[in-house]
Amino acid sequence: GLHVFLTRNGDFRSVLDAAKRSAAAAERAGSTAERVMAQWILGPSHLHAGYPATGLRHCELGFKLAAGLAPMELNFFGYDQQVRARVAYVGCLWLCGFQGKACKAAIDEIREAISLAHPVSCCIVLIYSAEILLLGGDHEAAVEPIEYTIWQAEKYSLAPYRAVGLALKGQLTAAIGDAISGVEMLREALSVMHSERYHLRTSATSCA
Repeated sequence: GLHVFLTRNGDFRSVLDAAKRSAAAAERAGSTAERVMAQWILGPSHLHAGYPATGLRHCELGFKLAAGLAPMELNFFGYDQQVRARVAYVGCLWLCGFQGKACKAAIDEIREAISLAHPVSCCIVLIYSAEILLLGGDHEAAVEPIEYTIWQAEKYSLAPYRAVGLALKGQLTAAIGDAISGVEMLREALSVMHSERYHLRTSATSCA
């Protein structure tokens, strides 16, 4: 719970500390399922803190440990930890230099996202997968997941995720030549992020 709170606030140094404490507790007293979840928390934490190679290893270790287990329910505090690990894995691939593999994985994740029954999980997958497509210059493929994110977020009153979707739409709009409209969307998105105290994406939106 602390890890989720700190992630939302964008306090990535503290996020990594909380993830390490969680992993230590899982090693001392946890089952294999809890150790899997600890790895899937460590992966995104290292990615956000600027250590994508380490994040990649933790995500992969979690996937390996989970392969021998029955399907697990890991939806705590509104987040599915496996979904977060999968999109973190895609981001780590990109930052570690495996751009082609990252783009392919992002497209696969987008296909899977539509079948997710959990709106927050769906938005998370679409947001981070669409971002990879934007980075890869595949603007056409990014349109649908961005629009679906905004629609899904509006339908379920998920204001922070609508703001992130709008920010990505602003990036896309600017990238295809309409910088004025793109910047207006980015400014609107940033305003909502601040009012919702959702600081996980404020730096990326400001940079865009």
